Amino acid sequence: MGDTKVCTKCGGDPQPLSEFSQKKRTTKSGEVRITYQSWCKTCTNEYSREHYADNKDDVQQRHKEWRDSNPDKLRGYWLKSAYGITVEDYDRMLTEQGGVCDLCKKVEDVFCVDHDHSCCPGNKSCGRCLRGLLCSDCNLALGKFGSDDSESILWWG
Repeated sequence: MGDTKVCTKCGGDPQPLSEFSQKKRTTKSGEVRITYQSWCKTCTNEYSREHYADNKDDVQQRHKEWRDSNPDKLRGYWLKSAYGITVEDYDRMLTEQGGVCDLCKKVEDVFCVDHDHSCCPGNKSCGRCLRGLLCSDCNLALGKFGSDDSESILWWG
């Protein structure tokens, strides 16, 4: 059975472990063990869709409550998802820039992560093409100029 598993919801023939989501468990001794969900991904997705359709308002309310009470976790998930960096990576970049916009040197409360759109078009980045942290004005200016070369607006800042 080693590389296969039977879904406890749909039963049937054994399926490859890749059809089951992984769970990481940390033992009391600190060892990380990887196990697999008991339902296959198909059954889990089907249940999730049905549960959401039947409980949409409750699910949305719980998600809103979680977001409101976990802003730091949400920020961490967003940075990892959108730019492939951790909060620590972001903070290190900001420290290396002296806590100011990488272009105009303005101090802001929040900075935009600038990446090379020729490498990664759109709003997400692979994490290897990050150029720095920009204030919203410089980030918008890059977009308005239609240029992906941050050096081209240095004169403007």
